[in-house]
Amino acid sequence: MESALEHVDGDETNYKLRTALQLLDFQESQIERIQTAAENDRELRERLDTLGYLE
Repeated sequence: MESALEHVDGDETNYKLRTALQLLDFQESQIERIQTAAENDRELRERLDTLGYLE
């Protein structure tokens, strides 16, 4: 997506791509936070596995 920003002329499209990149970055940080918590918490890991969030 970052390379798409270089090729976009419209302000609205540029804004939407930047917003999408920010949301993606936020989601990735949340996933890392949850993975770290699950590594340190057996009960949380079991609950996430039961819900199908862990492979």
